[in-house]
Amino acid sequence: MIEIKKITGVLLLILIIFAMQGGIINAQTPVLINNEQFREDASMAIDSLYNRNAEASGVIMGEWKNRYPDHPIWEMWDAIELWWVVLEDLYDYSNDDRLIEAMQRSDYAAGQLLNRQPNHADALVIRALANGYIARHYSNRDSWLTSVKIARKAYSTYQTLMDVEPDFPDNEFVQGMIAYYAAYIPEEYPVVRAVSWFFPDGSKVEGLRKIKKASNNGVFSRPEATYFMGNILLNYEDRVDEALGYFRKLVEQYPDNGYYRRLMIRALSDQNRNDEVLSAVDQAETRWEEKNTESRMILLEELHFWKGRAHYRSNEFDAALESFKSAISYGKELPNRPKRLYYSVANYYAGLTSEALQNPGNAKIYYSITVDQNVEGDFVSNARERMRAL
Repeated sequence: MIEIKKITGVLLLILIIFAMQGGIINAQTPVLINNEQFREDASMAIDSLYNRNAEASGVIMGEWKNRYPDHPIWEMWDAIELWWVVLEDLYDYSNDDRLIEAMQRSDYAAGQLLNRQPNHADALVIRALANGYIARHYSNRDSWLTSVKIARKAYSTYQTLMDVEPDFPDNEFVQGMIAYYAAYIPEEYPVVRAVSWFFPDGSKVEGLRKIKKASNNGVFSRPEATYFMGNILLNYEDRVDEALGYFRKLVEQYPDNGYYRRLMIRALSDQNRNDEVLSAVDQAETRWEEKNTESRMILLEELHFWKGRAHYRSNEFDAALESFKSAISYGKELPNRPKRLYYSVANYYAGLTSEALQNPGNAKIYYSITVDQNVEGDFVSNARERMRAL
């Protein structure tokens, strides 16, 4: 009888151990980025987020979220939507704390998963993305030391990810950015050459090849890679037509993303393509006619400035002044007016246009508003000089 009890006890112990092992196995968080169907769905959902349609993104990922509700990726999803709220209007600081907290929660959730399952690829992606976004936000706020510090954490995580998942397509974006800037920075800034040993071996050609590959095949990095391809080609490589091709691609893929439309129109204006600027502004106005009021005003504040510049360059001063006045009107309704660049420059150019229309009294009024602004650039000092000359 004792032996039967012992055997029964051992069997129960074995069953408990198996049950515990089963529980441990079931508790393992799967690596979703290795699932082809997840990659496909995630790419579509990212496109929806970047097109400012969080609801559609949620529908696409709904089945995955129901299946794995505790996966830390959902923290990241919410944080990316908030990223776009902040990026849309960088003069509005009201959501900064919420954004940082959301990204930090994503980083923490990823860290908790890494504690349980070291080198979990999803957690590494989430941690790298969260810290990358935080670093970019601090750079947008000119907090460069903080930005660099956090960027190092993001890069360190990406290095681990590249060891764990060497074939993950988003790796191409990180490797491409490093390769390009490691070659560009010592070449462009001679003072850096003395410490060029600090940089890894770089190649601008190889860097662009990898970024381009990520812009075509990346899961999370695809739109960012497309953006940086356009930015690098425009600002560093002087390959304007190619750059505009990437900006147009962003507008085509994300037609409801005002940030990308503004970027494209800004690039067109920089190249004095005035007819294309006017056409693009009209298209944007038509698309945003019934959209959220504040989002629409943010877009139109800048676009009416560029519209005014296009008319001004064509000596169409009456039309230019109307566009500048529209930009000013939109800017008055938006947050942090003293630091809004386009509110400032619209007033400055309204002053120049008023002078061209032989109305120095109005010009002084517009210049006086510019002088009271707190923006970077020469517009404030130029406006002060124009006031003295009148």
